Amino acid sequence: MFHGGSYLIGFIAQVILGIAGWHIAKKAGYAPAWGLLAIVPVVSYIVIIYFAFNIWPIEKELQDLKNKE
Repeated sequence: MFHGGSYLIGFIAQVILGIAGWHIAKKAGYAPAWGLLAIVPVVSYIVIIYFAFNIWPIEKELQDLKNKE
């Protein structure tokens, strides 16, 4: 049996995940290419943990601006 529809849905889901990861990384202040790692199965977990427990560049920049005042 041909499961082409399943592969197409999986491919579309991966593209959407990659685009979402791109935008999240960009908004956090990281290079947008970091977000593309969201489509790599095991690496995506490592990237999520890295983003969750590190200070984002955008947060550091905001803190620096607050300290100047």
